[in-house]
Amino acid sequence: PVINSNVTSPTTNLNLSNLQIIANVSDADGNSEIREVNFTLIAPNGTKVINNINGTLVGASDNWSSSAYTIFDNGTWTWTVNLTDKYYDADTDIGYFTITDSTAPGITSESRRPETITTATSVTLNATITEDLRLDTIIITEDSSGAWKNYTITNPVSNVYSFSLHSANLSQSQTVQYRWYANDSSNNLAASSLTSFVVQSTQTQNTPSGSPTGSSTTTSPTTAQVPQINEEITTTDTEPDLSNIQTQTEIDDTEVSQQQPTTIEQIGLDPNLGNSQMNLQIVTTKLNAVIKNYRNNINSEFKLQINTLKQNTNLLMNARITKAQLQVKEVVTYAVLPTLAIALLITLISYCTYRRFAKKYKLLRLIDNYNFLIKINRPKEAELLLIRIGYLVLDEKYSRVILKLKQNKLFSDLFDQSVLKMKDEYQAINKQIKVYKLKSK
Repeated sequence: PVINSNVTSPTTNLNLSNLQIIANVSDADGNSEIREVNFTLIAPNGTKVINNINGTLVGASDNWSSSAYTIFDNGTWTWTVNLTDKYYDADTDIGYFTITDSTAPGITSESRRPETITTATSVTLNATITEDLRLDTIIITEDSSGAWKNYTITNPVSNVYSFSLHSANLSQSQTVQYRWYANDSSNNLAASSLTSFVVQSTQTQNTPSGSPTGSSTTTSPTTAQVPQINEEITTTDTEPDLSNIQTQTEIDDTEVSQQQPTTIEQIGLDPNLGNSQMNLQIVTTKLNAVIKNYRNNINSEFKLQINTLKQNTNLLMNARITKAQLQVKEVVTYAVLPTLAIALLITLISYCTYRRFAKKYKLLRLIDNYNFLIKINRPKEAELLLIRIGYLVLDEKYSRVILKLKQNKLFSDLFDQSVLKMKDEYQAINKQIKVYKLKSK
């Protein structure tokens, strides 16, 4: 038998095509003597994506075709055709083609949620990234810590890649810059424009009608000094922003001074202000003095309020104790049972309140841990924790807490995502159970 020719179909533009190998064969004893025509297709990485599979005779012609395979990797692909007749005489032929990729990935639809960022708001940065063949690495670089850091992003949703910045990393009036990078398997690199946003105050400000409450700027990629795509990813320990953490103050019997609040000193205009040679140390010293004076003022007001609160509390407690002592003297025997019932009711109400707040605290702690795992780039652990949150969302015991928290859109979106992840995990487990049952029969 003889292999007269073999080609690919289609013969050109093979990127992402549904490719078949066509071989024209013949036998001197008649084509009816042909036993089989086997095809093998080897990818650039050495994998046999079609491994010695017998082809199909195309109609009444002498052409045989392989099964179809979608081409998606760049490099050199090799195919072989093995022809055998009924007497095991054979012929073999080899061919190859090369896929080249010179097109960089596309980065589009950049966005952030929410649009207005404050020191109490975590922000999610999104970008849609597409590639003709195969993406290799997606990186976002940002400078919220004061230095540029790279983060590798995985697990996209419909080609949308996301990165979250926790509010603890943000400070008021801070300008945060970031840029996306995408690299494909052919080392074609794409970079987005350098984008930034300004962190706003958490207090309500008088903003003119129609004026935006946030700001965003876009500059040319060549004007910003950002780390290279192959720079090692580093993290540094930074002190968290404690300005938004609520504190509790215990009242004791310690006397607090009745120091009156002092007025805040204002910085006078220095005659050298317009001089470019003005000593920066003078301004810094004055600013530090104002800050210290402001802190003393706040401390004085706080101590005055605490002292007043202590006095009022002592008076109120003394009055209640005196009243309670008088009431105890008037208690008769038949009042014992109602008192116990009231105490039991109060205990029950306290227990229910504790359970409700305990559930809320547990759920919020899981959400905080999930955001932390996303922040430190631990997607697998974060996904497992998200599935755990999904189970709690569907638990009837948590329905009231979930309903309350869903009023916040950030929580609502996270809960919806967690339920989807949990359902996917549940379906995967069911499939494994079905397979196990089939095998055990």
